[in-house]
Amino acid sequence: MKPAPGCDLFDGDPGAYCQVVGLASTGLVFRVKVESMFAEGGLVLMEIEDLEPLEQRVMTGTISGELLTLADQLSASDPVLNHIFHVYSSDSEGAGGA
Repeated sequence: MKPAPGCDLFDGDPGAYCQVVGLASTGLVFRVKVESMFAEGGLVLMEIEDLEPLEQRVMTGTISGELLTLADQLSASDPVLNHIFHVYSSDSEGAGGA
């Protein structure tokens, strides 16, 4: 994600990534909910990587305990939650893709 014009959430750095969990029936519904959540915070979603249902991620064993804890906190009033932002610094190689 990157900051929308006027947003200085990342102190001038170009963007960030984070892991997100959410209640959604399809990948498209998930994307719309994530875009909306980030837009409320002044952020623009650039892309979603490795999208898969939570059950599938649990079966492969590639999910952290922190994300499982977030998933347990999902509700109708909080249908999407994000984990820690990992900010690309201005001199990071990945900054252009954020």
